[in-house]
Amino acid sequence: TSLGTPEFPGITMPGGTLAADGDSVMVYSLVKNGATANTKQTRLRFGGTVIGNSTAGTPNNNWWVVRAIIIRTSATAQKAICWVSNVAHEAAWTSAAGGNVNSTTPAETLSGDVVIKITGQSGVTGAADDVAAYLTLIWKIPAA
Repeated sequence: TSLGTPEFPGITMPGGTLAADGDSVMVYSLVKNGATANTKQTRLRFGGTVIGNSTAGTPNNNWWVVRAIIIRTSATAQKAICWVSNVAHEAAWTSAAGGNVNSTTPAETLSGDVVIKITGQSGVTGAADDVAAYLTLIWKIPAA
């Protein structure tokens, strides 16, 4: 999905999906930054909590590869770990691509639906396609 507005469509995780402590979901998303000098920012949200945040920057024609795991610790508490890599588009593969890791503790009530979504924002009003979400996958991983 490519939108000129800050939010992309979310995926609703039905209530009860994470039914037991230790159940988790893994999220994988690809986000493309436009070939502009505009500021851009991408966030991954689990319900009302931002679990990953690129912070505003000026990546030019790069990909953000976003990965997260959200683990149920109780019916109303979770542990989220989110990784993001900033990858140069059509450039040589290097270990210096950069990235970041974030850990948060969402407090969603898991008996209800939870929306998982990527949000993208340009620092320039009306700058369509500055941030474009290409793919978001979500897997449930049951507790051991």
